[in-house]
Amino acid sequence: MVYLVVDEHGNPTHVRVVRDIGMGLGQKAVEAVRQYKFKPALENGKPVPVEMTVEVNFQIF
Repeated sequence: MVYLVVDEHGNPTHVRVVRDIGMGLGQKAVEAVRQYKFKPALENGKPVPVEMTVEVNFQIF
């Protein structure tokens, strides 16, 4: 689980791990989420920052 704030431009900021499963995957999740692009949240028609958590799933082959 990764916490972040999506800014007015849809960019993730303040990204940090909330629940780490170890093996360096927490840092990999942060790196992945920092590359995401979101649609900004709107309040009264204007873009606003919003806090959220994202679950990042890994598949190990």
